[in-house]
Amino acid sequence: MKKLILIAVLILSQAAFLVGQTCVVCDQAPLGFGASIIGNASTADGMGSIAIGTNAHTLSNATSSIAIGTMVKTIAGKSIVIGCGSGLNTMLTNSIQESLMIGFNSSKPTVFVSRSDYEMTGRVGIGNVIDQFGVLNPLAKLHLRADEGEEAAVFIQPFSWIGGGAGSLALGNEFHGISAMKDRGLFFRTESFYNFNEGFLKYGMDAREGSVLLCADSEGTAVWAQLELPAPSPWLTSGTSDIYFSAGKVGIGTHQYLWLRTGRSGKNSCR
Repeated sequence: MKKLILIAVLILSQAAFLVGQTCVVCDQAPLGFGASIIGNASTADGMGSIAIGTNAHTLSNATSSIAIGTMVKTIAGKSIVIGCGSGLNTMLTNSIQESLMIGFNSSKPTVFVSRSDYEMTGRVGIGNVIDQFGVLNPLAKLHLRADEGEEAAVFIQPFSWIGGGAGSLALGNEFHGISAMKDRGLFFRTESFYNFNEGFLKYGMDAREGSVLLCADSEGTAVWAQLELPAPSPWLTSGTSDIYFSAGKVGIGTHQYLWLRTGRSGKNSCR
């Protein structure tokens, strides 16, 4: 029995030596008082912060923050980042206080949860939902933004589309929304009116000039109409800010028309 205990102690000692750079529940830096690290090549400089993984870091101003993953970093208080960056120079970094960031193989998050006001709830962003200042800032309760070249789409898929399942989107309450079923088609539901602010209701993907359309007048009466493109303007542009006629006559306050032309001297002359 004593030999088994001795062997176990030797094995544990060797394992501790091999992973000697791994720190668990420690104060690595003076500013990181009460911080904890689990993993390799990680730092927890923020007071009360936690870094778990490889190259997971919390900076000194990121107090009570949590960094979990590989090549991730927090630089704001009470922020959380989970996932992995794409490189040491492109870490997944959360710089927004009291928020959650999740992403993988990128410096941009796939999911972002904003901070909330006291006893309220925050907003959720899917994709790189940055504002005009380059700051992650979802503009709605759920804000989706596609990457360049990617379709901004939401797919609502029933368990069995062929078996009669429906895909639905409720708006406001359960009596307003859109539903789709394979055998019955697309349904619009409302307790009030179906309103189209302006424009035409077009049938057919290739409808263009001459196609039959449904439009409404100022009284709200719907009529069938032929789509006619506006007549081309007789005015031409010079490519800067000038417009001109290439030919024709000009009348000013009279029914008689005058020719207006430019002579070879560059001066205007009338006749």
